Amino acid sequence: MYKIIPRPKELHSVDSSAGVLDVFSLTGLLYVMDEAVLEFPVMIQVHEELQGLFRAGEELAVQQTPQDHQISCTQVPRETVLGIDRIDITSWYCMKLSREGIEIMFIEPEGALYAVQTLKQILHTDRYIDPVEIIDYSIYSWRGLMLDCSRHFFSVEIIKRLLDAMVLQKLNRFHWHLTDDQGWRLQLTCYPRLTEIGSMRSDTRTGGRKSVTFEGIPHAGFYTAEDVRVIISYASARGIVVIPEIDLPGHASAAIAAYPEMSCRRQKLEVPTTFGIFDHVLCVGSQESMDFVRKVIREVCTLFPGPWVHIGGDEVPTTQWKSCRVCADHMKEHGIGSYRALQDWFTREVSSMVEAEGKIPIGWNEIIDGEITSEGPVVQFWMPLKGRIKRMREAISTGRQVILSEYFHAYLDQSYAVIPLKKAYRLIPRSISRDLSDDSRVQDAVLGFEMPIWSEWIDTPDRLFWQTFPRSTAMADRAWDGLSTHDYHDFLSRLETFLPLLHDVGVSSARREAWAPPILRRLRGFGHLSDDTAAEQRYYEQQ
Repeated sequence: MYKIIPRPKELHSVDSSAGVLDVFSLTGLLYVMDEAVLEFPVMIQVHEELQGLFRAGEELAVQQTPQDHQISCTQVPRETVLGIDRIDITSWYCMKLSREGIEIMFIEPEGALYAVQTLKQILHTDRYIDPVEIIDYSIYSWRGLMLDCSRHFFSVEIIKRLLDAMVLQKLNRFHWHLTDDQGWRLQLTCYPRLTEIGSMRSDTRTGGRKSVTFEGIPHAGFYTAEDVRVIISYASARGIVVIPEIDLPGHASAAIAAYPEMSCRRQKLEVPTTFGIFDHVLCVGSQESMDFVRKVIREVCTLFPGPWVHIGGDEVPTTQWKSCRVCADHMKEHGIGSYRALQDWFTREVSSMVEAEGKIPIGWNEIIDGEITSEGPVVQFWMPLKGRIKRMREAISTGRQVILSEYFHAYLDQSYAVIPLKKAYRLIPRSISRDLSDDSRVQDAVLGFEMPIWSEWIDTPDRLFWQTFPRSTAMADRAWDGLSTHDYHDFLSRLETFLPLLHDVGVSSARREAWAPPILRRLRGFGHLSDDTAAEQRYYEQQ
């Protein structure tokens, strides 16, 4: 039977005595839904993909009545899925293929789009299709990919290719990491020097953390408001929500290089050419800095129409706060007893700014290192230390929502020795997956999963795709399924037929030799933890 990624919830063979479907016999399209729905970007994309899938250079006629040899797309009410305990409504679809044609039913337009992605896989190898019925949906609503465009800038066209690969895998959240120490990539009218100065660095370290080698050339690039609109429009048509990240108050060197007055020391700074964690943070006790944050958040919320804004909050050194009179006075005035509590105060303030703009804030799991409350940003869990896992569970117990991005299973910039494909397929550690299976409270709190791609050592599109695929495909398969099954060998059999579709959208992938390394290479490869993996790629490409 058909090998599909992600694996559908139900796939049933239908009596084929009436004959198979010859896809070249299909002559028309029928849309049964409100006319306004046909104007949605996702439905326009569905129409374009169906046209391209069946008739190269010849359009299928849009018909007004049911007929044989047509594709029908019918929107059905939510009551259709009553009785299913846990479901992402937007993802549900039912598709029937028979000798007479193809029938697609969906609740939200995204469901129709996912049906088309499944159809692509069925039609990829043969024009004659055995009758089949598929009922499918995702358990979790958050199936995301994060791209760091700060450390290395990637063009709009490369991001489009990534988005094309995402929808093929039925991923629906694009987390866009736009600011960090090594570059501020989003042009804002309120603070133009953020990109005039903060988007450019004079050089870039290569070869890993211990290397003393540099490229010897500047690195620059930023996204204009028009670039943002293009990306949002392209993603929206593919059922993908774009979530911008403005990382605060740490990882702020590029912003401070542009506006030194926002830091505790007010000293002039160059955009860093190396990678790591820097002491340069915003002076959160300064009203000028908080006004800066408020204006940035307001303009970001205006540019991005989606419901969420990521405010970062990870890896914030307190060194400069400890020697800052402004921060000390602020802590005394507000009764703040520790520097970690100072970050908690900042997180609450920025969250309020985001919420005032009608958005939902998200932050990395460091935002719950202090006091845990039932209210606050969505927590993106990444650090698998025992204490951090405990804090995550405590946060969930208060009702906080969580996105899972566990470092040793989901970080796609890691070496294949650290995260081989089989480990990526597991998606999260067994300890956490047991929580998801056994505790309904945890199930309700977890929005879903996200795979981050940090770009310190990823400097070309080829490297980006090599690191990402097929590991993101494995993760997408599990995220869609909700971890309810674990059959790696079955996944591999489906992956074999899926990879050519990735290549069709201009995305290359690592070869089997790379994503299933022998044990000795795995042991040796742990030296690549959070480091440059270019040598690993070269090794396998030369085999």
